[in-house]
Amino acid sequence: MRRYGIIETGTDEVRGVRLRCGASRWRLDHFAVSNITGETTLSGTIRAVYAELDAAGCDFVAVTGSLPGSGCFELYMPRLKMSELAAALEFELPRYLPGGAGGVVWCYRILNFTDKTAAKYRVRVFFARKTEWDNFSGELEHSGIKADAFIYPFMAVDPELATLPVYLPDTDAKFYFSVPGADGLRQMEPVTSCPDPAAMSTALNIALGCPEGMEPELAIRCTASLLTAKYVSGSHYGHGDCRRPALPASLYPQRCRMLKRLTAVSGLAALVCIGLWLGREWLDLHGRSSALQLEIADAKHQLDSEKAFLQQNASRSKAVSKVLSSLPNRAAVLQLLCYLAPRLPKDIAMSSYNIQGSRAFLTMKCAADPENALAQVGDSARYTVENLRKNRNQDGSYYIYLVLNIND
Repeated sequence: MRRYGIIETGTDEVRGVRLRCGASRWRLDHFAVSNITGETTLSGTIRAVYAELDAAGCDFVAVTGSLPGSGCFELYMPRLKMSELAAALEFELPRYLPGGAGGVVWCYRILNFTDKTAAKYRVRVFFARKTEWDNFSGELEHSGIKADAFIYPFMAVDPELATLPVYLPDTDAKFYFSVPGADGLRQMEPVTSCPDPAAMSTALNIALGCPEGMEPELAIRCTASLLTAKYVSGSHYGHGDCRRPALPASLYPQRCRMLKRLTAVSGLAALVCIGLWLGREWLDLHGRSSALQLEIADAKHQLDSEKAFLQQNASRSKAVSKVLSSLPNRAAVLQLLCYLAPRLPKDIAMSSYNIQGSRAFLTMKCAADPENALAQVGDSARYTVENLRKNRNQDGSYYIYLVLNIND
């Protein structure tokens, strides 16, 4: 349930109610009142009621109540665009205001805005003398409170009390709002033309209802506040169907609505991005898994082929093993190579070698004359040099022919 703070200014006191309003129920949280005396100012009284209500913590704060030199009237207007309707109303105002539109603050509300079948708009206009409005808004600004809107009680009558005459003595003791006439419009009528204003107020309160936790006597006292709360918490408020009197900019509360909306949009965008990223990762993993399955299938196919090949050539493998096992022992060759490797120059390449009995025949090629680089070849008791000769090629390289005796 949302919390609404309503501050009602009267001629003798300022009242305030904090209400919790939901779709089907409303409840009184707190009531505050402060008298206007010669020792107090209107701004100070408003500030005291605002603080006692703790209205700064409410979801919506509205100011309502009496305003000298103000009133309401209704008229029909063509179904113009909202940007054109205000200009057309300003043209019509001198016909309804005896003193003309000069020095007047005004606003309007379209009562049948959602009725798409209506041929014309039923428009209710609120007006007040500019001097009185400036004084009142100055008191509000000086009080230091924060408020979302000023709503004149008679502007909030419909749809809750659409079929009843409305008399709010604390708002306007001299006039009441009549029921819609034959032309479907309400008018401000002198209260002297009403036979029983008290009975009219009682019927009004019965129709409006009493919030949970609020005494009926207090509800009668706060009729204008309850009427305003019903209006701002219902579905007929804030749909672009009206223009309200502008409060000073310093009065509007900073609830960071745009930041909250931006946070919500950013959160939604983040969820979408995370979803897209997870989807992309899943597709990537699915693709990798498919590729890996193909590689595994290919490797399994190759392995099966190799197994089949080995099984088919098992007899051949046995024959090759027998041939290899019949070859002479090459240990002597390996021993000779291990002996020569650290003793030969690094730029010498072995062209051929052969062992016949106890003699080893080696042919090597060197890019330049090795001179005495082969002196260490025969310094072993196992190997002795039997013959060593060199042959120079045309490109400057040398062939070296070496014969070693292997002494067992």
